[in-house]
Amino acid sequence: MAVKPGAMRTYMKRNVLSEKGRDMDHKITKFNADEHYGVAIYDDTKLLVVNPFDVEGGTVINQNVTSTKDATVKKSNKGKAVASGTPSK
Repeated sequence: MAVKPGAMRTYMKRNVLSEKGRDMDHKITKFNADEHYGVAIYDDTKLLVVNPFDVEGGTVINQNVTSTKDATVKKSNKGKAVASGTPSK
């Protein structure tokens, strides 16, 4: 899914709640903080869902593409070796 800015909104349920506690047996202080929020779609016209394409059930449009040779590319001579003593064509 692609989302444009402004398509979703975040709503805070509870702001940051911090807590601390002392573990006297291990002589450590623990600290914890959390917040609760929810996300909702605000403007569905700014969402784009991309689904996989089913070739059998869909329409395929063949493009008119022509292949042109690039004169700046040189071909390799590999695989066209001529045995010595054999005349080349």
